[in-house]
Amino acid sequence: FTVGCFFLLSISYRTYLTFDAIEYGIPVRQIYGLHIRKVVLARFDSMMFGVLAAYLFYFHKSIWDKTKNFTFVIGLILFGLYRWNIWWTNPVLLGTVSFTIPALATFFVLPKLNSIKSAKGVFAKFIVMISITSYSMYLIHTSIRDVIMHLLPQTSSTWAFISYGIYWVMVIIFSLIAYLIIEKPIMAFRNKMYTKQSI
Repeated sequence: FTVGCFFLLSISYRTYLTFDAIEYGIPVRQIYGLHIRKVVLARFDSMMFGVLAAYLFYFHKSIWDKTKNFTFVIGLILFGLYRWNIWWTNPVLLGTVSFTIPALATFFVLPKLNSIKSAKGVFAKFIVMISITSYSMYLIHTSIRDVIMHLLPQTSSTWAFISYGIYWVMVIIFSLIAYLIIEKPIMAFRNKMYTKQSI
C-alpha cells in the first residue's frame, strides 16, 4: 500500500506538470530537466521499485526465485523499448512514464542478477569494482563531465570519442578513490557502531 501511494504520488505529479505545460504551450523538454528529472517528488516511484524488490526478496523469496528467468526477459524487453527514442518525440510519454520504464526494467532483472553469486576472471572483478563504486560514480560523474567539456576541445567527432574515453577513465579512478577513502571507512565505522536489525 505504501509503495502504491508513492507510485501514485509521483506519476500524478509528473502528469500534472506535463499536461500543465502542454496547456500553456510550453515544450515538455523545456521543463523536463529542472522540474521533473531533478525533483524528488517526481522521482519517488523509481526509488520505490527498489523498496518493492527488497520486500519481495525478504518476504516472498519463493516467488522471487521461481520467476527470475521470466522477469529477466521482460526486463530486457523493457530496456530495449526504453532505448527506442519514442520518448523524445511524444511529450506525454516523456513527461509521465519515461522514468518509470527503466526503473521497472531494473526491477524485473534484479531476481536473475541476484542469483549470480560468483564469477571468475578480470571481467567479473571489473563488474564487482563498478558495483561497489557505483554510488561514488553517481555523485561525481557530472562534475567530471563538466571539467572535461570545459578543458578539452569539442570540435570534431574524434575529439568527442577521446573526451568520452577520458571521461570514463577519470570517473572510474576518482570513484574508486572516493570509495576507498570515504565510503568504505564510513561503512566500516557504521558496522562497528550498529548491529544488523531483524525485520
